[in-house]
Amino acid sequence: MEEYALLTFFPFPFSPQQLLVYIGTRLRNTAWMRCCRLLAVAPWVPPPRHDVHVTMPPPPGGEVGGSFGVSQGYSDRLARTPYWKRMALSTYALRMKENETRYPMSAHRPGEYDMRYTVTPYPDHVKHRPLLEVGEARRIPTLRIPVIFLVNLFDEERGVWFGRKYETVYVDRSFAREELLPQRYAIYATHEAYTLLGLPPVNHAIHEEIPKTEEDYKKLLEKQSYDEERWKYSIEYLFRRYEAGPPELLDKSEDEWDGVEELSASSAAGASKGDGAAKRKGPIKQRKARKIKLF
Repeated sequence: MEEYALLTFFPFPFSPQQLLVYIGTRLRNTAWMRCCRLLAVAPWVPPPRHDVHVTMPPPPGGEVGGSFGVSQGYSDRLARTPYWKRMALSTYALRMKENETRYPMSAHRPGEYDMRYTVTPYPDHVKHRPLLEVGEARRIPTLRIPVIFLVNLFDEERGVWFGRKYETVYVDRSFAREELLPQRYAIYATHEAYTLLGLPPVNHAIHEEIPKTEEDYKKLLEKQSYDEERWKYSIEYLFRRYEAGPPELLDKSEDEWDGVEELSASSAAGASKGDGAAKRKGPIKQRKARKIKLF
């Protein structure tokens, strides 16, 4: 009879977890558990972000990657530390170092205003506006990204080089992701990649500015070319054909001249616009000026 009651009491088979759940359910109904509730308290609470100062409170959370909406940081650890201990654990130089300000700019977000001094402690919504406005058509072109080639890669179909070893080339994103990177032919041209390869590091500022149209992309490419290939815009390179002087003023050999003279830009201004290249034979025909009677 006792065995039958035990089997009815604990359905067979039962596990230790089921036994603990049953005991906890019975204990919860007792008067002792009704007047004293057991609370599960978090064993550790994360401290405020960037709470590293001895005498100064931390910056507000949004400045160092936390949540926005608070203009002043607070540290309970610093508030519980008495003033004499803060002074004893710091020097005058350390206090001045912690007190230094970059007002009104932020010390943690370059190029941004410090949220302690803005009207609302939120990021600038005009500067950080959405990429496309409401109802704006998406005409973003496919961007080309810079990669550093690790091998000499030759295109046999077209007979040209994809890139030489340790050369930075702008290629299509899908081509780099599907062809070059999986086979370790190239890697992304980042600052760390240049440093690891022993090359002078270059910041390509990739995707810092995303053009919305093809015209914007052409302007961005010109800007990137000016920043990364400054030699193309040097005086020596721009005027490489004029080292001996302007070609129009240089002496030309007339041995193989066929009598056809190319018009210069100033002479061709009055020529007919329909001709692709205005040419003439012999001397310029002098036309007689006609009298124009206005009145």
